[in-house]
Amino acid sequence: MKSVLLLGGSGSIGRQTTQVLNGLRDEFLLVGISLSRDYDYNLSVLNEFKSIKFCHLREKSELKIYKNKFPNIKFFHSDSGLLKIISSSKFDIVINALPGFVGFLPTLKIINVGSKLLLANKESLVVGGEIVNSLLKEKNASITPIDSEHQGVYQLLKKKDKSEVDKIIITASGGALRDYKLDDLVNVKASDVLKHPNWNMGKYITIDSATMLNKVYEIIEAHFLFGFDYSKIEAFIERTSNIHALTLDYSGNMDSFSSSNDMKIMIFHALKDDQFSGNKIELKDYKLLNIDEKLYPLYSIRYSKLIENPLNRVCLVSANTISSRLFLENKISFLDLININLEYFNGYYKGKPNIRNICKLYYKVGKSINKKYNY
Repeated sequence: MKSVLLLGGSGSIGRQTTQVLNGLRDEFLLVGISLSRDYDYNLSVLNEFKSIKFCHLREKSELKIYKNKFPNIKFFHSDSGLLKIISSSKFDIVINALPGFVGFLPTLKIINVGSKLLLANKESLVVGGEIVNSLLKEKNASITPIDSEHQGVYQLLKKKDKSEVDKIIITASGGALRDYKLDDLVNVKASDVLKHPNWNMGKYITIDSATMLNKVYEIIEAHFLFGFDYSKIEAFIERTSNIHALTLDYSGNMDSFSSSNDMKIMIFHALKDDQFSGNKIELKDYKLLNIDEKLYPLYSIRYSKLIENPLNRVCLVSANTISSRLFLENKISFLDLININLEYFNGYYKGKPNIRNICKLYYKVGKSINKKYNY
């Protein structure tokens, strides 16, 4: 039995992970979990998994209620509590499915304590991939990716010598606005953006899918996970979301990884860390479409030299977090969201990209945007 700590247990990936773990109780024991403010869901998880001994909650004010109901569970709270729960026990596996920047420091902590890291928090590598990889090297550790595109590349590279691969290719659905015209973007509402054609995801990642910023994040993530130069990573739209990744060898041979668009499949194989070939398909039956930078102006970031500067990437993640929230609350337009991201990414930022400066800059940018929009 392998003990598991699940961070981000109330999110889309977290909830699907508990479903997978429920079917693998003879192999994996859910011992710890972090949860959100969804009281009914939290109770259902803590009642279903009697194996849980450690639980993180967001607010200190919530602790008394839960402690009375679950006296045998040790509870943690706040951001510092996320780091404490990671070191509260020797977990065999820690799944980081936390949303956004909040997952960065936990990723570092997981590597430091020596637990196996399954990563669904792409922002960890976007803001601090250099730091994460340096620590992985120091600890002789590795990351198993959960995202469908990166799990696809991960599986494809298991079957061949990396030196034979010229390019890795990840796919995008195109998001909710893929059939819109450029002029239509002026009147886009949050309700339009949240209608993803293929996946059932959280609000923020669904917005990122519509802007194509999610694919920029995934290209950065692939760069740090697999060690390929940005020029060797490409992305195309594949509208069915059945093909997740491809590799192109120097010989001209192209291999693909495909499966139905169900994240539970990726979570299952990330946990098992087995070899999964995916479904057999004929590539000729699918179309890979170029990403239109006029419809998706944020995608142009992936070609910018500034993508190599972690401080610019930190500003991008911070700007996107706040602007997405403003957009969801109808305080800015969809085009405002795009322009805010471009503005802060393209700014010039001095300083050494260490952990302290990364955290300070993230919150500094957030405060700047909040002040500008009286939020």
